[in-house]
Amino acid sequence: MKINHIGIVNRDRIDAEKFYINLLEFELKYEFILQRDLSEFLFGHKSEIPVLILERGNIVIEIFIVPDFINSIPNIPHICIQTDNLEEYLELLRRNGVELITFTRDGKEKYFIKDLSNNLIEMK
Repeated sequence: MKINHIGIVNRDRIDAEKFYINLLEFELKYEFILQRDLSEFLFGHKSEIPVLILERGNIVIEIFIVPDFINSIPNIPHICIQTDNLEEYLELLRRNGVELITFTRDGKEKYFIKDLSNNLIEMK
């Protein structure tokens, strides 16, 4: 068994593209509109939802664009992206104004960032 994809919500398509395509270098594979009836049935959201399917390597992310999305508190759900060149990636994020959330646990430095809709992403 393996995870096929991860679904997250963003408030704005342009912000999602800036962050995931331009900054994290995901590729837009395709997009579709989740029709209102299915959106309500699955998620309790009473309108159509544009969905972007992004891919990078073996990672697939479905981004649901919901302008009135509000993050939950506590904001525990997150995804973790592992890269072979973490230090280079962290520097790229810093240069692009992304705030790094850092802390030490068990003697190891840990790194988190947030996308432009405040979704939490762990970087390894």
